[in-house]
Amino acid sequence: MTNLEAYIPIVEQAIASFGIDVASCRTDSPTVWSLKRGSANVTMLLNLNQENRAIFVVISGIMEVPDQNREALFLELLTINHTLVGTYFTVYNNSLICLASSRYADGLDPKEVAEMLEAQSYAADALDDMLIAKYGGKRV
Repeated sequence: MTNLEAYIPIVEQAIASFGIDVASCRTDSPTVWSLKRGSANVTMLLNLNQENRAIFVVISGIMEVPDQNREALFLELLTINHTLVGTYFTVYNNSLICLASSRYADGLDPKEVAEMLEAQSYAADALDDMLIAKYGGKRV
């Protein structure tokens, strides 16, 4: 058993607590799940960081970074970050705006996974349409 396999039942129990069919969320990787909540596409994954510690990540791609109004968009994302609990906006590869939450997997339990999924997916669903309409980015 790898460091990650012990956490798989914890994540899957949390997914099931929402009444979601766990099998429909599984991907080709046993430590990655994908689902849709509202307009948000949500990916959850277990991974090892550079120190070989298990981490749990919940992430939603929101939009491509538009060519116009980038500074205003980034300022708004930072302002919104200040109001969020347990989740944050990030820019991946200077081209993709994501909403994410992460933590070390040590001590992870199904309730915490469910809370992370709920908070992150709620925020992604609530904010994606507004940001796309306001800044003209392309949905991912």
